[in-house]
Amino acid sequence: MAKILGILTAVILAISALIAIKNNTRFEKEIEAEAAISRDLKKTQKNFEEAAEILKALPDEIAGVEANTLEVQGLVADMKEKLVELKSELATKGAKIKANEAELSQITATLADAGDLQKLAAQMKVLNVTSEELAQTIAGREAELASFASRATENEEETESLRQMVASMGRGASDPSLKTRIRSIYPNWGFVTLSDGAVSGVVGGSKLDVVRNDEVVAKLLVTTVVQNSSCASIIPDSVGDGVNLMIGDRVVVSSGEAVGTNAN
Repeated sequence: MAKILGILTAVILAISALIAIKNNTRFEKEIEAEAAISRDLKKTQKNFEEAAEILKALPDEIAGVEANTLEVQGLVADMKEKLVELKSELATKGAKIKANEAELSQITATLADAGDLQKLAAQMKVLNVTSEELAQTIAGREAELASFASRATENEEETESLRQMVASMGRGASDPSLKTRIRSIYPNWGFVTLSDGAVSGVVGGSKLDVVRNDEVVAKLLVTTVVQNSSCASIIPDSVGDGVNLMIGDRVVVSSGEAVGTNAN
């Protein structure tokens, strides 16, 4: 009996030792994961000032684009004025050509002096050449005007896009056009990292949706943002039943955030 008890005691001790080793290994892995997260958060904190500088510089960039837009609009206005002048000149030349044609017809019918006819024909030829050159000049100016108008439109669109981004940031909402992906997942800590950051319009404190097959499977709350990446907490009870978040899952601005942005 004592021998059996000894064997049982040895088995129990062996099992306890095995469990202790597994628990120790798991504890070491968790410590390593915590240390990695701590390093990542320190790096994130170090880059946070860069993101703040980018946000601070956005209004100056908008002002520069707006100034450029005004300059292009001024050039467009000047081109329009010149185009009107050229068209007026072309109309005047055309009227003169018609008058000369009528005069030539009258002279042809009433005069037999070949010298006068040749002189008038030479004048008509010069006027025709001048008219053609004016038409070509107007065509060129119209092309330049179209180019300036296109540049003005592009500048206006860029200005509006930057203005909307700054407005969204001021409201604590990410850019409504944001489309990013999950880069890494830390399920034990309840957060993920994203492939985009402040440059793409991600704003701290904003809510995002994880979308899969056009359905929202989870919701995120942005906690930390740097220039080209960000961190977001997984909102409790927002993950659908049987859903496991995966690297590469598509992330967009939460529908409630997007509606609020448009309303303002």
